[in-house]
Amino acid sequence: MLEKTGQAQQAQALFRDAARAPTFHGFLAADKLQQGYTLCPWKPNDSAQAQAVIARDPAIQRAMALYQIDRTGWAVAEWNSALSRFDDTQRRLAVRVAQDNGWFDRAVFALGKQPQEQRLCGRPPVPAGPSRSA
Repeated sequence: MLEKTGQAQQAQALFRDAARAPTFHGFLAADKLQQGYTLCPWKPNDSAQAQAVIARDPAIQRAMALYQIDRTGWAVAEWNSALSRFDDTQRRLAVRVAQDNGWFDRAVFALGKQPQEQRLCGRPPVPAGPSRSA
């Protein structure tokens, strides 16, 4: 309403505030401002050492090696075996290890099983496309 009544500056401030939220209205505000969406305000603070521990896990190493030689079925079996022993943080780190090794669909299958795991910053990479029009 502010924009319609000539109070564009006040409206812009409200749009900027709304655009910070990963919600329907936040996405509309981001479109209005012609800026990217705020997909995940939460950023994990995992150490490189913790990720290295996961990367050295024998089942994860076997899964990555099998994936690299196109033995996807066996790789998935090793992956599932490893993840069955992991907690939430370890699962998230395993997804990062998989992505670092070019196995990008693991986030789809490993994360998002619980409401608190629905973090979009761990989503599979999406190729950049043409810019949206507002």
